[in-house]
Amino acid sequence: MLPRAFEAAIPSETAADCAHCPMQRGAAEEEREGFFFTDKTRCCTHYPNIPNYLVGALLSSKGRPCAEGRRRVEEIIKAGVGVTPQGIRRPGRYELLLKNSVPDAFGRSEALVCPLLDTEAGKCTIWPYLEAACNTWFCKHAAGLDGRLFWLAVREYLEGLQTVIVQHVLLEMGWDPRAIVLKQAPRGLAAEDLDSRRPAGYERLWDNWAGCEAAFYVHAHTIASGLARADITRLGGVEMRLLLEA
Repeated sequence: MLPRAFEAAIPSETAADCAHCPMQRGAAEEEREGFFFTDKTRCCTHYPNIPNYLVGALLSSKGRPCAEGRRRVEEIIKAGVGVTPQGIRRPGRYELLLKNSVPDAFGRSEALVCPLLDTEAGKCTIWPYLEAACNTWFCKHAAGLDGRLFWLAVREYLEGLQTVIVQHVLLEMGWDPRAIVLKQAPRGLAAEDLDSRRPAGYERLWDNWAGCEAAFYVHAHTIASGLARADITRLGGVEMRLLLEA
């Protein structure tokens, strides 16, 4: 689904080694000043907005590698916080903390740790089913600023692609077009937002799929899996076509 430019080999970001996090303070750095992530947070102080079809891809996966990730996502779905037809969204309380935290909180605040991170093992439990931000973020870039700008451009494209696929899936599943494109007006956090409880109107939001959210996401994945490059070009319009053919 990526533009043809990405069919060329992309050099690995060898300096960003998640298995041996270069942003954690090791024995050699104990006496050195600098900015480091904590062992429990790493770079995962980010709650991903996971598109519906990608949630379905994870839930459809088999075997042990993502078993813990599936369990955690199923718990999130059961709780109903941030669970929408568009996908799993970060809760309002988390969004509030994220927007009002200082830059130095990134990689350090345990209050911002992603619920899908295995803090003991230091691993993402849903890898490789990552959304655009997690898929393109690196703590260090082999090409410096050029590398950072490159991955920001890839992220922008992928976020646009995610939106196109999510909207297509919802249309195919008979969703009201007005509900798909309507953006909620900014509002303060209600009691259920502050307490991380299922919001009022949850059943109305899900309509006939209420109680069957996991099945909805799996079906979304099935629809998205049938899309080809030509379909993305058609669905994404001129902007997506230019990116795909560049």
